[in-house]
Amino acid sequence: MLTVHMSGLMYFNGCHTTKKEALAPNGTRPPADYPKIPKHYASIWVESDDLREANWWPDLPRDKRHRLLPLEFKNRDDETEKAWVHEFRIPEPAAVTFPDELDAPAHFHRFEYALPRLQNADNDFEVDVDDPDAIARVSIRGGNLGVYVFKKVASVKWVIKHPADPMKIRANQYSITLAPQANEIVFSNNSDLLENDYQGHDCDQLDPNNHFYLYSRIAKDKNGSGLIIPCYPQNLQPLWYQHAYLKKLNDITRLNDSGCTGTCC
Repeated sequence: MLTVHMSGLMYFNGCHTTKKEALAPNGTRPPADYPKIPKHYASIWVESDDLREANWWPDLPRDKRHRLLPLEFKNRDDETEKAWVHEFRIPEPAAVTFPDELDAPAHFHRFEYALPRLQNADNDFEVDVDDPDAIARVSIRGGNLGVYVFKKVASVKWVIKHPADPMKIRANQYSITLAPQANEIVFSNNSDLLENDYQGHDCDQLDPNNHFYLYSRIAKDKNGSGLIIPCYPQNLQPLWYQHAYLKKLNDITRLNDSGCTGTCC
């Protein structure tokens, strides 16, 4: 079994259709109307023991595509732990798949009730599903996806009960191969929060620095004006996880943002 935690600004399309996917807005540069939103790199996080091999944009400089980071965090006994984790950044728009094809069909569990709806005040916000400005377009073919709360933000947990062997994550013509014992990875576009002095935002609709406005990238008119920023989710079960990246995020007390949340149709 493989669990993929999908953390950050991602739009899940296909609540009531057979074809399902997730769109991560292109955060490699800030939107013109929201220049103070920091970069949001879409990355796949794999603990060092869970990686078998990778062929990941080998022609690019290493710092643009891959980092091996020592992440320190406190455990439940308030003791410091350290884990080495690979960050594989997606440096250009890519079609992404995870090893879920043997677990078809995919199921979104109550997404329309648990995830905030991507909408504006006039209720006419339209996602460009044909040609979105997305850094990653993730095809979701199998597995069960549910919504949980992580640091007061809605986060999606994707459980693939029967992953393909070998377990490969593909982005365009590139790939990451997981070791057989791997059972938990993270796909996120909030890795910049680990290093920047980011204090977070609440659901203030008038705050132009709220990261939620990055969703303007996937709007048909590329306009985020009037987007309704969700407040903290209610009535969700807490996310259970063991991955070092999420432990590190959880350990950073200053991170608490209703805007860095998944959304759906």
